[in-house]
Amino acid sequence: MGQIVVLDQNMVNMIAAGEVIERPASVVKELMENSIDAGATKITVSIEDGGRKLISVADNGCGMDGEDLARAFEPHTTSKIKTSKDLHGISTLGFRGEALASIASVAQVRAVSRPRTEVREQKTEGRAPSVSEGITDGRGTRDEGRNTKYENGANCIEIDCGNKSSVSPSSADFGTTIQVRDIFYKLPARRKFLRTANTEMTHITEHFTRIALANGNLDLTLISNEREIYRLLGNQGLRHRIAELFPMLSVGTSENNFIEAETNERGLHIFALLGKPGISRTSGKFQYIFLNGRFIRDKFISHAIKEAYRGLLEPNRFPVVFLFIQMPYEDYDVNVHPTKIEVRFYNSNLVHSQILGCIREKLLGTNLEARANLSAIPHQKSTFSGSAFVRDQKIADAMAEFFKKHRPVQTQQQFGRPFEKPFAAPHPGAGQITESRPGHPAPGISSGQRRFLQIHDSFIVTQTDDGFVIIDQHALHERIIYEALCRRMQKGKLESQRLLIPESFELTEAQGDILESNAELIEKLGIELVPFGPKTMAIQAFPTLLAKAEPCDFVQDLIDLLEHRDAGADAERLLDEILNMAACKAAIKAGQKLTDSEIEQLLADKENAESPSRCPHGRPTTIKFSISDLEKQFKRT
Repeated sequence: MGQIVVLDQNMVNMIAAGEVIERPASVVKELMENSIDAGATKITVSIEDGGRKLISVADNGCGMDGEDLARAFEPHTTSKIKTSKDLHGISTLGFRGEALASIASVAQVRAVSRPRTEVREQKTEGRAPSVSEGITDGRGTRDEGRNTKYENGANCIEIDCGNKSSVSPSSADFGTTIQVRDIFYKLPARRKFLRTANTEMTHITEHFTRIALANGNLDLTLISNEREIYRLLGNQGLRHRIAELFPMLSVGTSENNFIEAETNERGLHIFALLGKPGISRTSGKFQYIFLNGRFIRDKFISHAIKEAYRGLLEPNRFPVVFLFIQMPYEDYDVNVHPTKIEVRFYNSNLVHSQILGCIREKLLGTNLEARANLSAIPHQKSTFSGSAFVRDQKIADAMAEFFKKHRPVQTQQQFGRPFEKPFAAPHPGAGQITESRPGHPAPGISSGQRRFLQIHDSFIVTQTDDGFVIIDQHALHERIIYEALCRRMQKGKLESQRLLIPESFELTEAQGDILESNAELIEKLGIELVPFGPKTMAIQAFPTLLAKAEPCDFVQDLIDLLEHRDAGADAERLLDEILNMAACKAAIKAGQKLTDSEIEQLLADKENAESPSRCPHGRPTTIKFSISDLEKQFKRT
């Protein structure tokens, strides 16, 4: 017997540190959150050697007096909650009372704090002194015993892996400064798992970034090895802060990279900066979700973002999103994970639907045409010198001035004037290009009246008010057909037409079972299949909207899609994949010559499409060029 022992409190703290303090970045996160909870408006984070040598967080918050400073590093001590009822509406970033005790158990800690209060006398009647309370140097700062007196000045406490010194007077400004040195230095098994200084600094910067995005009203500074990394001002605005934190997104030079979306319904206030498809990334790293100022990760919200961008991004691309959610504190539980990065919503379906609706509605109502990204042509250095250089510069200036004042006169070979009015509404068979002989303009349209140009039988160029656009004819027609299919499917099954000569195809027994198990879906698509002999089926009817597709090829591809469908995909997602495939097969192809009337119809359908800027697979259908882009390329500006 006697094998079960009670662990001492410092050992308990060191074990807890394994959950809370994973690496130096965890220390930065916990200390910065404490500063925010203390009402700080300015926080400075200083790092040395990736946080392994020093982590210093200084703030101008409310500070602590000597008694609170001594208690702050005790286990499970907190000023955030008082009773169990407070757990149902936590409004602060920290509340567990584990962070400071865990940090102090695995590193050397020095904390200096000065409260913003008047001189006061605090008494602790009938309380035995804690191990952290000792006798000072007799200057009157502390009187050990039943009456404990503190001055309204700064106090300091030092802790070495759980061994605390007594609180002593110090000199400091209002607020709190905590220095953490040599993390895990007495735990070599933990310290050896730390990565290089650059890697640890990357993690620290990520936590700093999350807090900076969630608290745009704070002045924040990050210093590494005495070199300033970030200095963020509280009045700079969210877009400017994103520009400083993520220069790779080019937000500072291109404000049009983001779309603002905002709703306030059913107790949820949602504000989002939605990155356009052109700045999408290969991972979800640039999706930042904040709930009442707390950075979180949530699978329901991530799924809502993914669904909102469905059809607007290419496969395996992730949108850039900064999402801020405000909701009552009692509607979710944050006390489900030691790092507080995960929450549990009491009505997750409501959160999912509200976010999906807000983002999707905004994206579909926004013109997402991609702009041309033309790199500037560098100016060549002149080889002239002296008077020759001056003369060359004068000639260049005179030519530039001439081109600014004298625009070339349009001829029949140039594009016509911009459209005076929108295209007429498409005919009932929108999405279908009528057959006519290639290369022959439609009646009533002369070559001099053309408002467009087809190049390489794949792209259509048409003029706009401030430049021109290049249209991928296949991608645009694919989007038009996809939207037409979706509208028809909402009303019921697709209209079909019986084939004059049924087309037959062979299939395996397993494929036959797939067709049988998905008979209802196939019927909804307007496809009629009948047995036509051993291991053979015949296509009797086919959808009219897919008249350009080969029936046998389409059915074979449909069987392949059903055979390799994702086991977790729901019926709606499966139907969407089928409609994507159908639109792709029925659309006009690259390299297909179009008549003027066919191009006219395609452009008219584009004007009436719900989201014509992207094909169903997320590729751009249109690239826009401005006249200023061209002038830069030709050195007119």
